[in-house]
Amino acid sequence: MGTYYGKQILFAVAGGFALTAFTGCNDTGFTNAPAGTLIGQVDATGGLGTPSNPGGVGNTNPPGCTIGTSKKPIRVMFMVDNSGSTNTTDPNKVYRLKSLQKFQMDYGSNTNLSYTFSYFAGTSSNNYDVPNNKFVTSIPASPVANSSQLASALSKYDGVGASGNTPYKAAFTALGNLVNADAGAQDYAVAFLSDGQPTDISGEANLRGLVSALKSVAAGKGRALTVNTIYFGDPNDKASFSNLDAMAKEGNGQFVDTNLIGAGGSLVINDVINVPGANCQ
Repeated sequence: MGTYYGKQILFAVAGGFALTAFTGCNDTGFTNAPAGTLIGQVDATGGLGTPSNPGGVGNTNPPGCTIGTSKKPIRVMFMVDNSGSTNTTDPNKVYRLKSLQKFQMDYGSNTNLSYTFSYFAGTSSNNYDVPNNKFVTSIPASPVANSSQLASALSKYDGVGASGNTPYKAAFTALGNLVNADAGAQDYAVAFLSDGQPTDISGEANLRGLVSALKSVAAGKGRALTVNTIYFGDPNDKASFSNLDAMAKEGNGQFVDTNLIGAGGSLVINDVINVPGANCQ
């Protein structure tokens, strides 16, 4: 991690959000960067990355290939941590809500994209039931959302308070059940956001096992799936950092430590999700 793969430039826009662009990137930089590589620091001046100040995109997408630019059918599955500790680590839901709202506004016209949205806390995952506009612990009959329905899910989540434990196993069980019940014909990209250690499973090998099992469910349906992880917890919690990094590597996805986002930067969801499958388009 910490290898420079391109210059990352941030453009400030209205509303306090940001967009990023990449220059100076070559084919080798993007396609050879290993899955699970850290997306590093973004700052207001678009500073270059160095080993001591990471600043490149470590993804396996070819240049110009992102969830937002791909034309292939993709189901983006958001699973966000809503445990009690997030009242401290993300009190205003900057990472778990506002970055997702920005993504939805930017790519709402992309009809090839569809979504599920869930949050996990206590001992269970809570999954958005589209027609009833509510969260349920079971797998809804209609969990798949278009862009406007994702906006409704995010609005509903905005009113949910954080509490309880951090059940990774329950979250991945729900993801597997959602994929297994899905009759659609598309690949999957999971965005998993958390601030800390799971409370219903332990050990890096077991966490990798959760990801591997989920990929197997998708593969059984003839579909590709990536797992991309975003950490927004204590910068000194190396165990949580390591766990999420390992999960992204197992999931052929990207890992992001939001503690390395510089002043004036923001988490850009479009840049942190690996497109599933062999082809972007």
